[in-house]
Amino acid sequence: MESLLRRDPKIRAVFRGVCGIEELRGLRPAESPSIYVLLYREHYTVFYFGLDNWFFDSLALPLDYYPFGDFLSDYCVRHVFDSPIQSDESDACALFCLKLCFLLARKFPVSYIGSSAFKRNPAENEYIVRGFLENFIDRFS
Repeated sequence: MESLLRRDPKIRAVFRGVCGIEELRGLRPAESPSIYVLLYREHYTVFYFGLDNWFFDSLALPLDYYPFGDFLSDYCVRHVFDSPIQSDESDACALFCLKLCFLLARKFPVSYIGSSAFKRNPAENEYIVRGFLENFIDRFS
């Protein structure tokens, strides 16, 4: 995941790394904007730190599912999606994160990402992110 994200120069400029829960507990974002990808229980999510701080989870799991509540409250992180844009059976969470990082690195507003970049239909989104991956690899090989 990390090597894929670093292929794009615009993502590379704001991407700070893939981390687990242990690294997150000691994380103190120094630069703005910053994107961190979190891997927890084989599920990728994204933290974005900028003028506002955001948490992206394509499954829209409740925040108390994650053991980093203190981190969220310390940084006043807001959740981007209230309902899942990825199906429970899907294994494509990394692809959703890739597309999100691509959009954030290009300064798409979170309001656009939350309302227009993805559809309300998880099956349709699966098709969208898999197509996005193919285009991304072609563009940044």
